[in-house]
Amino acid sequence: MTNHNQKKNNILKNLICISTIALLIVGIIEVEVQAADNKHISVQKRIVSLKLGQATNINYTANQNNDVEYYSNNRMVATIDPNGNIIGNMIGSTTVVGKDKGGDVLETVVIVYRDLLEPLSEISEPRYTLENGVYTNKSAKNTNDALLMFTGDLMCQTRQQEAGKTEDGTYVFNDSFNMVKDIFSKADFVAGNLESLLSNTSPYMSEEKELGGQPHCNGPSTYLDALKYAGFDALVNSNNHIADDGEMGILQTLDLLEQYKFAYTGSFRDKDEQRFIIVDVNGIKIALMSYSEDFNEKDITLDEDIKEVMINRYTKEAIEKDVKDAKAMGAEYIIAYNHWGEEYTNDYNEDQAKSAEEMANAGVDFIIGSHPHALQTFEVIKTRDNRKVPVVYSLGNFISHQYKPVTKDNFILTLNLKRDKEGKVYLADEGYIPCYVFEEYDSIPYLVTPISKDFNGGIENSELNESYMRIQDVVNATMPEITSYSQLKK
Repeated sequence: MTNHNQKKNNILKNLICISTIALLIVGIIEVEVQAADNKHISVQKRIVSLKLGQATNINYTANQNNDVEYYSNNRMVATIDPNGNIIGNMIGSTTVVGKDKGGDVLETVVIVYRDLLEPLSEISEPRYTLENGVYTNKSAKNTNDALLMFTGDLMCQTRQQEAGKTEDGTYVFNDSFNMVKDIFSKADFVAGNLESLLSNTSPYMSEEKELGGQPHCNGPSTYLDALKYAGFDALVNSNNHIADDGEMGILQTLDLLEQYKFAYTGSFRDKDEQRFIIVDVNGIKIALMSYSEDFNEKDITLDEDIKEVMINRYTKEAIEKDVKDAKAMGAEYIIAYNHWGEEYTNDYNEDQAKSAEEMANAGVDFIIGSHPHALQTFEVIKTRDNRKVPVVYSLGNFISHQYKPVTKDNFILTLNLKRDKEGKVYLADEGYIPCYVFEEYDSIPYLVTPISKDFNGGIENSELNESYMRIQDVVNATMPEITSYSQLKK
């Protein structure tokens, strides 16, 4: 969400997640964390998380017995006594500082968290289950004809969380997808970019919307109830917020994606994990990949030995290897998301164009962009081996709390794949379904609304009309518009 060109020194300024970069003490101070009941204590690189009301102890010890003066930057969140005993008072985060007589300083982020929320309802079984490395829909027939749908950024931001919070302390977002649920039900496979962590051991964005001057994207786990309700089969999550809450934030998000039975790719636990997924859709094997070109410099909160394992940084070499590996596993059509570009503009830039050309020449068949929070154009790249590779430079925000008109316009991308008589898979046609995000409509907050009256039940107003004109200007007749259910495969 931050400006891609923001200077590194501004990004690092006051970044509490990484505390003191060089530790200032050149290795003579160590951190020891002790607790009587340590099953609720987690320790990451310069981050300690504890439950609300829990006490723990942080000792800053040196080779010599220097006295240490402790203080907390926010006593409302957590307090620390002269002996290093900490207690979590309020959900949120603070920095605990230890300073010895020699002037050496060490800082540790303390995060006070809540219990994990229960799912809103029983988690339904997915259409696609993993067998022998491939996600397969056992109830589908091998028709060799697949309708795929893709969306842009699935944000879970401050005002969405505030609107979704219930009296009993849970969060409900389902109604935001009421208007698109039936559209997705017509697809054989649906995927989108999950641009939020879902970590209960970190503050939600509604509690701390920024960390170190950067937007902090973390939301309640029940956001996944809404995405299940909407009909998503898979989520990609390589983006500039994936490291917002360090290693623990990534691991907890992956745990939840598995609990809710989503296929996913874009962040990982270990080096042996496959860096993409393969989905068998009606007999056509499709590889889905997810990369990011920016991590808001928060990737330095991850230890060096796991950094490039857990996140999926875009490089020419990475895409070439992944395409080769996917084809070796039988992938017949390759779709890749890349998180790139400038924010809040409908214009893509030279860096995006360069990466898109690399991806196309590496063997990707369709390229989807995310991150700008605005729609960007569609074009076709001709590769060195004379293939034609379409790219949509950005699908915009599928849902967010952002208020600028450019951030409310989006579309659902539809791809229809078929197999020809020679057995080769090809893109029979592509299309788009224009959508708009109302801040509120008919008492429903952040309602994703298709602009076509056939899809939205007859809604027509000035906001939708203005959005439609903006979307038309961006697409500029480069792909067919889909305006009715009759145009979708049944």
